[in-house]
Amino acid sequence: MTLLHKSTLSTMALVICLSATFSCKKKSSSEETIAPIPAGSSRYAVSVRVQGTGETTADYVLTTDNIMSGEISVVGKGIEQPGWCYYMGNGNNLFSINYGEEGTRAYSLGGTEKLVEKGKFWVDRLDCMGKVDENYSIGIGAPWGGGSYDCELMVVDVNKVAISSRRTHYLYKSSPDDKLNKWPTGAIARDGKIYVPFYPLDGPTWETPIMDTAYVSVYKYPTLEYITTIKDPRGAPIGMYGSVPSIVMTENKDIYTISPNAYVAGYTKTGNPSSILRIKNGEDKFDTSYFFNFEEQMNAKLVMINYIGNNKALIRYTLSSNDNSDRVWGLYSISLPFCKLAIVDLVTKEVKPITDIPDHGSGYAGGAFMENGKAYISITSSIAGEVRVYEIDPATATAKKGAVVKGLEAPLIYKLHN
Repeated sequence: MTLLHKSTLSTMALVICLSATFSCKKKSSSEETIAPIPAGSSRYAVSVRVQGTGETTADYVLTTDNIMSGEISVVGKGIEQPGWCYYMGNGNNLFSINYGEEGTRAYSLGGTEKLVEKGKFWVDRLDCMGKVDENYSIGIGAPWGGGSYDCELMVVDVNKVAISSRRTHYLYKSSPDDKLNKWPTGAIARDGKIYVPFYPLDGPTWETPIMDTAYVSVYKYPTLEYITTIKDPRGAPIGMYGSVPSIVMTENKDIYTISPNAYVAGYTKTGNPSSILRIKNGEDKFDTSYFFNFEEQMNAKLVMINYIGNNKALIRYTLSSNDNSDRVWGLYSISLPFCKLAIVDLVTKEVKPITDIPDHGSGYAGGAFMENGKAYISITSSIAGEVRVYEIDPATATAKKGAVVKGLEAPLIYKLHN
């Protein structure tokens, strides 16, 4: 399985990038002008992935004061990262997440208009993160290749940029003879507990033999003691590889999850329909009175969910006709225009497609940033021939074009305050 962590770029993606200015000569810090900014000011922090040599890519982080016009470019301002990274914003920090000795770095404004490194920590693996509150996140490291079936759960102190506690434990074992890895796809906190969805897989082959159950393991927070694993035979496994958003919580603390049931999401077989499930506030079980069969209603399969308020979510999906066994992991190519966006009411199950945004690729871990009731997301579309930020109005399910991104994709848009 070669697609993981090094997005394999097709010719279409390269065509998009070669037209951009990627003369990204890396400047030393002494060459860069780091201007001070007044206390109380803010800037957008953006991660940008650009084309490197051959099929390699390079990651940068930078700030901008405008995501709705002009261009977002790393030339002369981006801080190059040590490799392919995941990104997360929490508190007043942008986290750039890498493996092993490269570690996880936190950036803040530090009184300047440019990002400054606030601190870093090292863990063997950090495969997904979830926000607890403005001060803490949950990190989960998962084993690759079989042989070990435990995950490492960590509490990350956002302000100290450090691991405050950690525990090694399996996500789920159906029996002592269960030899399948359980890959975490997200984490969300509620009332002293952490909810971790996952999917079972064969470590050496990445085959996914179980497609008839949705799983969420529950842990105490902050001690990370295992409580239980809840299951629902109506759904397929929840989420997909790459920390793509798959679990959300509403204002009344109901939790919702998405099940892709899709080859293009990395599954090697299909089963129960792509659907949305609910875990009601105060319950540690799936709500048997709620089942949103998205696949039946929309003839499509869910691949991402971002909560945007008032029981509404921004979802990314692909038509069922795009999903077949020859396209396993297909969604991880940013150049294949499989994906559409919509606004869904999680309670009423009403879906409003956003027709102002072209069909586009998915990529890893690309979520939406919320500000003043609007959602902002980077879209890489080989159909449109560009990478661009879009502003989405959830009330009308309409979108406006924003800044052009001079790169392959912008996995994270966030806002930092001085």
